[in-house]
Amino acid sequence: TLNLHLHGGDGIAGASTSKSVTISGGKVKGNVLGGESLTANARYNTVTIKGGSAMAKVFGGRAGSGSANFNTVTLSGGTVSGQIYGGHASLDASSNTISLSGGTVSGAVYCGYAKRNANNNRISLSGRVIKNSVYGGHAPGTGQAHHPTTPLSGAPTLPAPTLSRGV
Repeated sequence: TLNLHLHGGDGIAGASTSKSVTISGGKVKGNVLGGESLTANARYNTVTIKGGSAMAKVFGGRAGSGSANFNTVTLSGGTVSGQIYGGHASLDASSNTISLSGGTVSGAVYCGYAKRNANNNRISLSGRVIKNSVYGGHAPGTGQAHHPTTPLSGAPTLPAPTLSRGV
């Protein structure tokens, strides 16, 4: 059991690029972040969960003052109790990917979540349980979410209403 956040890498004073985290067992009680930047962009970061438990939020890439683009989250087993974000940003979250092929997700799934724009994000869903809503792109307020892709295969278990290509 890890009682802290798990980071692939931080860019506290700069960008976070090409960082990764893999979980194959055990329990992480804090957030799981492939890469995070407090002041710049988070790009090409990856989180892979094959087993075990993530008890809080999971972020492929998170950018506090920039964009989160081209980040990936893959869940093939295990449990995520919080939300999953492919990319989470104060500016744009575009071209992020989430692949859910096994395991259970209790929180909402956001492939791209940004204050400004969340475009061209891709979620692949097949044969696992999601207990909350799924968003291809989400840009609350005055932002825009365009061109998300959400292929379904297998027999995913989803609550209704649950699937939103862009909000």
